[in-house]
Amino acid sequence: MRGIDSLREFATHPFSLFAAILTAIAQLFQVPFVDAAFGVLVSQSGTLFTITSVAAGTFAPQVSWLPVEHLQVAALITGALYLLSKIKVVYMGFRKRLRGDDS
Repeated sequence: MRGIDSLREFATHPFSLFAAILTAIAQLFQVPFVDAAFGVLVSQSGTLFTITSVAAGTFAPQVSWLPVEHLQVAALITGALYLLSKIKVVYMGFRKRLRGDDS
């Protein structure tokens, strides 16, 4: 049950709540900066996942000034974004083939 506790702690963390409120306000008022930032985050999620996972698994345990827990959370988030972006590519390709758009 430790994973559920950690997820609950992450969801109720003040930074998570701030990010959720900021995103809701940005979507409500159509702030282009947030859309652009999210687009870059998703398009570069593979690179970000590589960076955060290497930092969390290799560098952080060796040096005291890198926060292992925060880097692990960042690696999980960027990994989930990368996974979702790849699933979207597969799904869009599947839909394209169903419509007969093979070009």
